[in-house]
Amino acid sequence: MLNLLLADEYVRYATTRDYHWNVTDPEFSSLHLQFEIQFGQIAKWIDHVAERARSIGIGLPAEHMLAELLALHEDMIVQLRKDGQTCTERFNDVAAADFLTGLIGQHEKAA
Repeated sequence: MLNLLLADEYVRYATTRDYHWNVTDPEFSSLHLQFEIQFGQIAKWIDHVAERARSIGIGLPAEHMLAELLALHEDMIVQLRKDGQTCTERFNDVAAADFLTGLIGQHEKAA
């Protein structure tokens, strides 16, 4: 139940964060701020649920976590390289390609 709750909270977090970034309503300022407050609160809920799950023995070995995170960063690096090439060749958008190159460096460092 806690893992399902955690997944549901992540969906709410991602949705609220997306709305925060993309709101264009005439009420932009108040909605932008409200969504920011809400995704901050949801992030705290996520931490509490995860801490509760861990306290009752739900968790993964550190070796598994590190291997999975490394693979996720490596996959992202591959995708960013492809996307950067597409930005340059297909869209002639060197600035976007440069931005993606910066993200590649960040993911390489994290990996």
